[in-house]
Amino acid sequence: MPKGGLSMIPAVSTNGDLLTVFKPVEETLSSYNSKILMPINLFNRGSRRVSYAILELLVESRRPVPEWRLKLDNISITRQFKPAYSIMADDGERGMHKFIYDVTSILNAHEIVDKEWVNILIKYEGGNPFAVKYILLDAIYEDQDAYTTYKHSSGLMLLENSEKVSFATREFCGKPAVLRLIAYTPKHVKVEITANNYKTAAQIPQERVEEYTLTLDRGTEFVEVGPSPEKSSPLVISSLTVYSSVVKQPLLELCGVDHSLEGNKLKFKLQICNKGESPPDKLIVSLMKRGNVLCSLQDSRINIPPGSTLERVIEVPGSRLDEINIRLVWFKLTRRWVRDEVVKLR
Repeated sequence: MPKGGLSMIPAVSTNGDLLTVFKPVEETLSSYNSKILMPINLFNRGSRRVSYAILELLVESRRPVPEWRLKLDNISITRQFKPAYSIMADDGERGMHKFIYDVTSILNAHEIVDKEWVNILIKYEGGNPFAVKYILLDAIYEDQDAYTTYKHSSGLMLLENSEKVSFATREFCGKPAVLRLIAYTPKHVKVEITANNYKTAAQIPQERVEEYTLTLDRGTEFVEVGPSPEKSSPLVISSLTVYSSVVKQPLLELCGVDHSLEGNKLKFKLQICNKGESPPDKLIVSLMKRGNVLCSLQDSRINIPPGSTLERVIEVPGSRLDEINIRLVWFKLTRRWVRDEVVKLR
């Protein structure tokens, strides 16, 4: 019978897009190495509020309560010192300890809401050394142009001798969904994942925490996870998550290109049209030759609604170009798209 367990955090269905940041750390803190300061990228947040955000840490130590200080952008979050879940090794000498924090209010604080990144500080404050295995941040940006369904099961579950754990995914049938598994093993192990009748395998190196994602078929009703019977080794599951985020996509195209020679510079007048369902957040236009960027123009607060056209003028030095590659890179919430078009000049 599996040791430990996984608890379902209440499922979330809301307007917005999911940002997920997984950072393997694998660093031991002690009197010789007393702190970790790590930036977390809030990709393309654009001053949006978050409707939901959790921070998870997995710690390995002899004691379930490390003597530490934990801060997110100078805001202390170590009000909960005891781990939410713990599993001790058979020898009782060390264990894995899971800490889970709701950081929604912190990310919505006025001094943070406009930032595109935050720093997490983990500081050793005495006692036994402890190892930070990984950090996970999941946050849902609020936005009417997207919709997210998020189902997260977190804890610590030890599976041995081909034991399995099942996870129901019926509410995601008919949706583009992703399964995310975060697991740890004391030895190299092959993890077997079954989605309906489809089987796949993931390799986890010895004494490492790994994140593994799998795009689910739209008809998937359940997922089963466990160590492969071919090479059975203990497997600690830290979390199982299924999520579906659908975004109304902007679709940008070059609908007109005029160029002229002015002295020793080429002047390009570009017409960029949006044939998509929503406006982009940001646009980068680059003029390139053989992979080298000659000139770049960035619009961080672009206004190009669906069905409209934007005009931009950009210049590059040189008059002997035969052709040029115009690259459009645009962003919406956590998504990024790229379109290249080669323009003949002679």
